[in-house]
Amino acid sequence: MPFVRSLPQISTAAAAVALLAGCGDSGTEASDLPLVKKGTLTVCAAPPAAAAGFEEQLADRIADDIGAKKRIVEASLADIESGAALKAKTCDLAAGVTATAEHRKTMALTKPYAPADHALVAQKDAEYEDLGDLKGKKLGVQSGTAAKAYADDKAKDADVIVYDELDPLLKAVKTGKIQAGLATPSAAQGFAKDGAETAAVSTGERHAFAARRSSKEILGAANDALAKAREDGSYARTYKKHFGSAPKGA
Repeated sequence: MPFVRSLPQISTAAAAVALLAGCGDSGTEASDLPLVKKGTLTVCAAPPAAAAGFEEQLADRIADDIGAKKRIVEASLADIESGAALKAKTCDLAAGVTATAEHRKTMALTKPYAPADHALVAQKDAEYEDLGDLKGKKLGVQSGTAAKAYADDKAKDADVIVYDELDPLLKAVKTGKIQAGLATPSAAQGFAKDGAETAAVSTGERHAFAARRSSKEILGAANDALAKAREDGSYARTYKKHFGSAPKGA
């Protein structure tokens, strides 16, 4: 059985379907919110998802709803998942945070907006279809991420190798230093373009935006904007544009 399975195609920020319907009527204005930069909603996102388009359009909707400009700031996945980026006031919202009970202890999370699945990456012609195929094999993960926690729980028969950054992890897969890596689907897509193989790993978890626990007004504004996008259908249309299917439970 071939290893390759298709992952959702991530579009650019210039996608034709915009999340701007019903904008500017939330009742909450940017001037009423404790934003890190006055008049601007600053959102942390990890590369390459920072330029992926879907979360950026969600951020556009939130910013437009409160009458603010939007600014995307790149941050490491570890700093986003740990809450360090928010704690340092690098941003008002962090995108792509896995909505877990552990994260809710340190951050305030919006209603989830997309599946938080991982992608298994390996060299071309590898025959690993899931984590169960990696018994006794080296599996790379990035420290401080949901993928690391998932591997610790679900890949106990693999030799889990921890990397501080994603690039060295992917390089180790390419060179054969490790047999596979667990990464975000957006990172895996870029890796696949170089001739590697990828497979989706469904976790049952979901992604949300995160805010500082002290920033309940920002969290409320984000949830209001996302709820309106769901109600007017623009969320579903944009989700399908980016992921190829209608959203389920997000």
